[in-house]
Amino acid sequence: MKTTTIGAFSVATAVMSITVGYLAKVDQLLLPDEELALEDRLSFAPGGREEYLKVKQGQREAVWDEEKGWYNFGRFTQPPRDASLHWLNPFQEYVQLKEWYWSSFSSGSVLVAVATMQLGYTSHGIMYYYDVATGETDKLDVELKFFGRTLGPTFLQKDGRPSSPVNGSTEFSFGSTNITQAYQAETHMLRAEANGFLVGGRKLSVSFEMDLGTDDTLSFVYPLGRRRPVIVTKGGAFEARATVRVDEKELLTRESGLGMIDWTRSMAARLTTWNWAAFSFVDAATGDRVGVHLSAGVYEDTDGTGLENGVFVNGVLTPLNMRVVFQKPEGELDAGPWHVSAGDSVSFTFTPRDSIHAELHMIVLEGDCYHMWGTMNGTVSVAGKIYQISNQPGVVEEHYALW
Repeated sequence: MKTTTIGAFSVATAVMSITVGYLAKVDQLLLPDEELALEDRLSFAPGGREEYLKVKQGQREAVWDEEKGWYNFGRFTQPPRDASLHWLNPFQEYVQLKEWYWSSFSSGSVLVAVATMQLGYTSHGIMYYYDVATGETDKLDVELKFFGRTLGPTFLQKDGRPSSPVNGSTEFSFGSTNITQAYQAETHMLRAEANGFLVGGRKLSVSFEMDLGTDDTLSFVYPLGRRRPVIVTKGGAFEARATVRVDEKELLTRESGLGMIDWTRSMAARLTTWNWAAFSFVDAATGDRVGVHLSAGVYEDTDGTGLENGVFVNGVLTPLNMRVVFQKPEGELDAGPWHVSAGDSVSFTFTPRDSIHAELHMIVLEGDCYHMWGTMNGTVSVAGKIYQISNQPGVVEEHYALW
């Protein structure tokens, strides 16, 4: 009896070993592009860490160099025109490839935003608005589970190649919801058009455009691995104008306002977490256009230095190569104030007004995202100037994904 038990155990162990080995080979076949350890990522970029921390003027025409077979890793003040990746197999496209585009318009007390998210097995089309003065807010989140890649948003140029922030468009259309974010090369304008029925039953129609022609952005290609890029473009306080209607009645028409963008194409890490904050305002004392993007927990150096943080003043970027601290409220994330700081450069309190909470539970996949909007109060210090943030609308997000 003992011999039989030992023999069965040995057979089971052998079968398990063969199965694990087989699955490992299958995994390498389906997902061949490996992820580097955090300590190896920036050392792999051309020139190493010190060179990567510099933000170079201008842009790289293409992210992927087909002839040399590598990515042009680095940080630049302008987005790439060609943000295509190397060839991905269908499984990589469905599981690893992630794309999203968030853009917003703010003027005085009003914030309006649209977003499209393409995650492969699920996707989202999002719209919301918020008026600080009246407290009025409403939202829309259309989620397409399982059919994200086939029915969800497209990120394409006219010739069918992948788009970039300055080449092509992002389009989402499902039912009565339509969202388009398109770059107009002739005028250097990003134009966003969106309409859909909100949670409250009203129809929201949004049209805004912002001038991307001369202002800096923070655009980078970050190495999760040798062939695992993250392509990001962030920008803030672009000159913009907008028209917003609710139930065909005009909510606002503003010829002067501020635009923001957050565009990403990523061969995402299996575990991806972040906190993110963004807002723009016109300084009351100087009339300067000020935009802020801050994040933590993602695209960082080994010491926690954030690589996608920056302040934009009148179109000029000041990178913030530093750790950003997000202090969360106790209990529900959208229930109390947040405190966010980046060294001596930025410090503010965020008070949530409303949120979109998206969850994903699909056997081996997990996701939890709180996207909140509300008001900011604090200071921004840059280039010897201190700007007061006074009850300005903005967003904060917390994201967790095992994808």
